[in-house]
Amino acid sequence: MDIDFSEINYLKDPTWQDLHADYEQFLLSMTGPTVIDVSGKNQEKCRVFTALLHGNEPSGMIAMHRYLTEILPED
Repeated sequence: MDIDFSEINYLKDPTWQDLHADYEQFLLSMTGPTVIDVSGKNQEKCRVFTALLHGNEPSGMIAMHRYLTEILPED
């Protein structure tokens, strides 16, 4: 299976404009698989979070959006 990386969206340190007001608007703004790269305070460590949206179960997307808009700015 070949992966066409040109079809993967990449957001580096997204702003509130990139994230939109709520998760539904954010989801509608994405046109496909998306990597969200957030610079941390400690550049020697990294964490990877994944969320998969399938069917009518957006809980992972809701949690990811909440983390990016509410929890991350507090750090």
